[in-house]
This record gives sequence, structure tokens and C-alpha cells, in this order.
Amino acid sequence: MDGLVQSLTSWISPTMDVASSFSMLGLIVLLLGGRLRLPHRSEVPLLPSVLALLLVWIFHWHGWDLGLVASDEVAHFLADDWSFPMYVRSDPGMPSRLYLTFAWFLLPWQGLAGIRLMNLVLASLSTVLFLAACRRAQGRWGAWSAFALLLYYPWLRYGWEARAYPIFLLAVCLALWQAVKDIDTQEGAPPLDGLVLCLAFASFENPVCALLAIAAVLAKVRRCGWLSISRRSWHAMTLLLLMVFPLVIRAVGAHQVDMHADGASVNPSLLVLLAMTVPGLWTGGRRGWLAETSAGAVVLLAVGMLTGAVPGDDRVMLFVLPWCMVTLLLWVRTEWWSRSYWLPTALAVVLFSHVDQLVYQVKSRAHNVDSARSVYAQLTKMGADRVRFVPNHTRTSFLSASFDLRHIQHRYFAQHHASIPPGYRSKERPECSAGEFVVEWRRDSPTCDCPVVVHAFPWRAYHCSESAEDLGE
Repeated sequence: MDGLVQSLTSWISPTMDVASSFSMLGLIVLLLGGRLRLPHRSEVPLLPSVLALLLVWIFHWHGWDLGLVASDEVAHFLADDWSFPMYVRSDPGMPSRLYLTFAWFLLPWQGLAGIRLMNLVLASLSTVLFLAACRRAQGRWGAWSAFALLLYYPWLRYGWEARAYPIFLLAVCLALWQAVKDIDTQEGAPPLDGLVLCLAFASFENPVCALLAIAAVLAKVRRCGWLSISRRSWHAMTLLLLMVFPLVIRAVGAHQVDMHADGASVNPSLLVLLAMTVPGLWTGGRRGWLAETSAGAVVLLAVGMLTGAVPGDDRVMLFVLPWCMVTLLLWVRTEWWSRSYWLPTALAVVLFSHVDQLVYQVKSRAHNVDSARSVYAQLTKMGADRVRFVPNHTRTSFLSASFDLRHIQHRYFAQHHASIPPGYRSKERPECSAGEFVVEWRRDSPTCDCPVVVHAFPWRAYHCSESAEDLGE
């Protein structure tokens, strides 16, 4: 795969790569820009929307108040002496090109705070769109059922972090609205113009979202024939695949090199998602098409995980969760027990589980910050002047607990943040050598055979006063 990536990218400059991808996205917008449909305010459930937005805002404010910053966020910040094309191409694993374009202008303005504000707006819009889609699928209970996803911790977390997730999740939810707006129509499938437009933006950020577009086209062709898809949609779909192909090649190569996936294995949660979509395959009309689209995207994602082309993390499946949820609600709507107490009872069980997990994660996050502060205070008393971290990426979250990093702009923030002591600025691996302090996070086996001077779970600090053997990472 490395050879293929190098052969495909060696002859194209960064500027040409960025310009060609944005040009194809622009052509898709020109083809389908007038086909996009937005929900009317009467189609948005008022009370569920107010409660859901309060939930999103409180979660974002809690993260902002803690000041916690993850290393994956800092990896997308500005680097010295980088041009715009180099910066936009800096994340081959998940291209995030729209996000990086926004970040290029927002980071010099307000740093991380500007990105967090943008993500809050995008997360709020995707929340409203998803609530509207669930209401269209199942009425009043559908809107409340949406909280089964909105209270899901990974959904909230990755919508809060300064990364590209809010952009493509918003595009996915907007595509879902295009699919369900006229769901009661007896036609086999809706026009795909608006849907393809939305998924083009989603795929521009995360190429795995193209699986939804492919599944939607295949499902409509199987049910309604090739001629049921407009010429505009075919042209746009061709441009989408051409735009995504080089991004996919680079992403697959990056995941295999960086070992983001632990071998070729399918995430067990995909079986649950598939089970949510299978019953709807036997329904007719647009409900059946939506179920076939969701099931097809899940199957294609499973194939990608089996081949090692797609990581097996839970976050990879976020783009298909809203579609599977709405598919299940549409199937429940067609059954006799949709008027019974089954749906409220199942919803109560799921919500209780998600609320319990959410509370645990929020408390755990706050505890980690408090523990990091206590460890830093103890190291300061001991005069630590050479501190290393294991794993290395935990250095960012540790420092964000004791220093205000909410307005940082640079990838190498420690060199630009004057209040961080010089002893914490190095990213070198620990050697467990004399005079070195080693801070580890959540490790079963000790990093060094040096004395432990501070232990505040999940952090543990060693002081190597004499030369000690490095037990490795």
C-alpha cells in the first residue's frame, strides 16, 4: 500500500491536489445546489429540541470549564512554516479538508476557542436535524427516541473535540433529512440529488461516508432501475467517487502505517446496527429503500474493517448511527405494537444505560483533571526539571489540566506557551535515567523500576534519582 500511495502522490503537487479536490466539490455544488431541502420550523419538535440543545451546550461548557485538551486535537493545529496546501493535506488518515480550511482562519483569531465555538454551532444544527428526522419517522415518540443517540457518550465527545466530526455528522444528518422528508410517499426511493450533495461534503471530510452514498445508489437501482436516477445525480456521484478515491488511498495507507486498527476485525457493534436495519428490508416504498441503504452501508463498513482498510473503532461507526436509528423507528411504526408500551419501555432502558455511562464518563474526565493537577503540584514541589510521559500523547491532556490551553494556536504549543516550564516541553521518550521524572497514564506494568513518588489514579510519577533500567513501553 505504501508503494501505491507514493506512486499516486509523487507526481502531483500539494497545491494541485487541494485545488482538484475543492474544484470537484464545487462542481457537485453547482450541479445539485438547488436540490437541497431544509426542514421547516413546524417540522422541528420544540420541547425535545430545547432539552437536547441544553444537553449539548452543558456538555460543551463542562469540557470548556475543565480546559481539557486531547493530543488528537493539537495534531490538527498550525505548524510553523507550513503553507495552506500543506496544512490542508496534513491529516491523511481522515482528510478533514473543510475543517482544516476553517481552522486555518480560526486558529490565528481565537485558537482552540474558535474551533470549539464552531463545533458547538455545528453540533447544535445536527441535533436539530436528527430530531426532525426522528419525528418524521415515528412522530412524538420518535423525537424522544432520538435521545438514545444524543445521550451516547462518543456522539457527544467527538462533537465537542476540535476535530472534523461535527462537520461530517452535520452533513450526514442533513442527508438523512433528504431521505425521510417525504417518507410516506409510495414511490420506491426519493430523488438522490440533495442526498448526494450532502454526502459529498461528508465524504470530503471523512471518505468512509461515501459508503452511504454508494449504498443509497445501489438500493435505488435495485428497487427502481437505472433510469430512476437523474443524470445530474449520476454526474455528481461520479465526481464524488473521483474526489474521494485519492483521499481513500492516502487514508488506508495512513491507517495501516500508524496501526490505528488492531488487525482485520469487525467491531461487534456492527452486528447490533445490522440487526436494527434487517427487519425493515421487508417493508415497501421508501421505508424499504432506507432500510436497504442503511444495511448496505453497515455491510460495506464491515467489509472495510475485515480487509483492514477501515479502523475498528466505535467512532468510525458514528456516521451510520443516525440512519440505523431512523430505520428502526420506521419499521416499528409499521407494526401493531408501535401503539403499545414496547417503544417507551425499550427507550427508557436505553436512555438509563446511556445516562449512566455519560455520568460516569463526565465524572471520570473531571477526576482525571484533578488527579493531573495534584501530580503536577507534587512534581513542582520536588523541583522536577526533566519530565517525560508514557504514553507520549498523554502529555497534552496532563498539561491542559494545569495550564490554560484553551486559546493555543500551534501544534508545538509548549514552545509558544510561556507559562509551561522548560522541563515539560520536550516530547522525547523516557530513558529512566538519573534526574528524570516519568509520568505514566493507565499502565498495568511499570514503565521504570524507579521509585514511585506520586500516585493519583490514573496518573503515576517516578523519580529516577539514579540510572535505572528502561522497561519499555
